[in-house]
Amino acid sequence: MKKAKYIPLVFIVALLIGVFGCSENNTGKETPSEKKMQNTTQTDKFSFYRMNESDQVLYDYLLESHKTIEDFFGEHFDRRFEVAVYPDRKSLDRQIAREKKDSTFKSDCSQIAFPNALRLYLLSPDAWEKESCTKIPTKKEAVKKLILGELVHIFHSQYNFSPDVCKTTEIRWFAQGLELYVTEGINSGDYEINSGINRLADLDSIGAAFFAEFIDLNYGRQKLFYILQFSSGEQIAETLEKTEAGLLSDLQNYIKKRK
Repeated sequence: MKKAKYIPLVFIVALLIGVFGCSENNTGKETPSEKKMQNTTQTDKFSFYRMNESDQVLYDYLLESHKTIEDFFGEHFDRRFEVAVYPDRKSLDRQIAREKKDSTFKSDCSQIAFPNALRLYLLSPDAWEKESCTKIPTKKEAVKKLILGELVHIFHSQYNFSPDVCKTTEIRWFAQGLELYVTEGINSGDYEINSGINRLADLDSIGAAFFAEFIDLNYGRQKLFYILQFSSGEQIAETLEKTEAGLLSDLQNYIKKRK
């Protein structure tokens, strides 16, 4: 199996500040479409809703990402899901506020995507420049990688005990690392795990991506898939018959040898 590729700095930064996913979402069962959102595309994989004609291109990215993830894990998504693309932050916030039953809800200006096991709410790329306080690349390949990352969160959430891994504090680290590993990979620079940490949950997104690669290459792709169900680093360590401290030590040794 080939080693992961180098990831551009912009994506590492974006992950660290939470732009590209793991934004809290509600798991209610309301439809993601507003009354005006009449443009829908139904497949056996997902339902796609959008208001802007220009956002129809995202449908192709979704299909491609869906296949990429299933090919990567050798497993199918557990269920269909919905994707709704909103033309502006106001309409996006209105939908989430409706589901949360919280009329005061306002998304952070850095947030553009809200994934969980059932659906993905996305701010249209057309609005990113004006309605995001973080510079987000809107070129084709960048948007495709963002879509892929969000679907990684959906896939992970569908197989996890929690319907939203991004809201589960004890496994959020792994959700972010897995996204980074699947979408771009990691470079083999001079990264070292902070010697002061003794819990997997204390890994940053790059360390967590190294962890995903470590499991993949040392325990196998099926084991990487298997641990998606767990909701804490302690549970992952137990199934590998290790302690968290032992896994962190193994991971640090792996990173050193990988350089």
